[in-house]
Amino acid sequence: MANGKLHAAVGGTVGGGFAYITAVQQPPPQVVLEIIGGCFGGVVGAKAPDWVDPPTSPNHRGIGHGAIPVSVVAKWYLDNLQSWQTECRVMAEDHARYRNQSQTDLERMWHGFLEMMFRLFAGFLAGLPAGYLSHIGLDVLTPKCLPVIC
Repeated sequence: MANGKLHAAVGGTVGGGFAYITAVQQPPPQVVLEIIGGCFGGVVGAKAPDWVDPPTSPNHRGIGHGAIPVSVVAKWYLDNLQSWQTECRVMAEDHARYRNQSQTDLERMWHGFLEMMFRLFAGFLAGLPAGYLSHIGLDVLTPKCLPVIC
């Protein structure tokens, strides 16, 4: 039976993998940052169903584990993911340009930090649903399975 540690491990792995798939066209250093962000997003996503439906009993599965609500939200999220990641990448490129134009070390560090954070967040956005769906996938394999709605 899946527990929190297994959900986190699988979610982080799947999140990093999905972030790689969505970032493969980026330059290698940027891909690495997106994979790292995807791993974090995957861990958060893998824990999220149990935040929606806290595991207070073996029958804790409700709307956060429901096949129909999860499918609807997942479709909406994945339909928007590319545009969200594009926006993060544009913001990262803006900060890379600002970093190169900066006059002080503090400004360069600040814009470099923001560039890195936007690249990590682009990966995080990919990892989050992958981790969530990995949790749902693991729970399908348990005796309680999943509810259709809640």
